[in-house]
Amino acid sequence: MALLFPFFRNFAIAATHLLQAPTGMGLTLMEDLEVDDASRGGWAAIGLMILPVIRTPGARHLIEQVRSQAGLYQGLAELARIVPPEVLPAM
Repeated sequence: MALLFPFFRNFAIAATHLLQAPTGMGLTLMEDLEVDDASRGGWAAIGLMILPVIRTPGARHLIEQVRSQAGLYQGLAELARIVPPEVLPAM
């Protein structure tokens, strides 16, 4: 979960601002999420519930893909925060 929270937050920011997707593709609630001990603790029950699924080969592959693309989405989220909305159509 510690890997997925920042990824989904960055993805939501990039989708909302760069793609102008108003709901951030369903992830807008993650946009304002602070990744701290309280948020990790709140999601711990869900993490334990999906633990058997996360251990499958397909899920491990997906998590590795998230890990490898995390830097890209972090950069896109940072770019989305500094680019004025008027400039986005030209991009």
